[in-house]
Amino acid sequence: MSPLPIRAGRALLLTLATGLAGAQQVRGPVMGFVVDAREHGIRPVLGVPGAAVVGPQLDAAKQIDAVAPSPLGNYVLVWVGESRRPALWLPAGELRALDGVTPGADSVALSPEGSAAVFYRAGDSRLEVVSGLPDQQGTHSIDLALLPGGITALAVSDDGALALVAEAGGAAVVLGAAGELNRYYFERPVSAMAFAPRTHDAVVAAGAEAVLLRGVEQPTARTSLTVSALGTVTAAAIAGDGRVFLAAAGSRKLATVVPGETPAIVECDCVPEGLFRMNDTSNYRLSGYAGGTMRVLDASVTPPRIVIVPPTLEADKQP
Repeated sequence: MSPLPIRAGRALLLTLATGLAGAQQVRGPVMGFVVDAREHGIRPVLGVPGAAVVGPQLDAAKQIDAVAPSPLGNYVLVWVGESRRPALWLPAGELRALDGVTPGADSVALSPEGSAAVFYRAGDSRLEVVSGLPDQQGTHSIDLALLPGGITALAVSDDGALALVAEAGGAAVVLGAAGELNRYYFERPVSAMAFAPRTHDAVVAAGAEAVLLRGVEQPTARTSLTVSALGTVTAAAIAGDGRVFLAAAGSRKLATVVPGETPAIVECDCVPEGLFRMNDTSNYRLSGYAGGTMRVLDASVTPPRIVIVPPTLEADKQP
């Protein structure tokens, strides 16, 4: 990837990369990374499920605002400078620019394995998609002119070929480089959506209704995944083995769903903010970090369990 396409951007990246290269290295087993909501810094989650802690901040550069860790743990998406130009922070300390993306996105979504990202600016009538992350970069735009009401949620497939967006009023719209490819209607506004890893399958939830869609760009039957005990689904994810995870902030519950089998319900004892895959494992972060404990869904065991991840005593010390 080339550096930022302006001289100031090149100088800023060089300065930041030099400082990052000298930062402390992460040692021991790493479950993934998390953004510190207080300072927008980057912290590692050290250890294994049931015996993990949030480690000290790795990036203290004030010009960088961390946004989202990759699900595979191989980068963290960050904003650089006042214009919020997108770049990738790599665990080795390198900072890479994302060319062809307009600074100042209002929202961004990473694909299930983080190999693609989609950026949305509310004032624009297009999405910007970057694929081949973190090493090789391809970019293209998707026209939103036929969605004048804007979008309320978005997701992107691992190959970057498809974006799935929620349109106000209860429709999930499938978009490709050529525009709209398919549309799914629901009785209530779409409340959660997610692609499956390395496929064009997706789960979409609208209120208490959740469905699995195979090959979303083609007309396809809906497989109901609705779990009545959850209520309104606010987050969803699909594991590599086909299991679907649904979370509901209102009921504070999660469900593991396999079509044709009885769902497994887990009491969260928390308000799940999302289902964020960690380091290519069966661990999904349920909450962010702001100095306290985090909740993680450990789906490597049957039935899945919720584990608590506290901050280490060193968590608030700067490098």
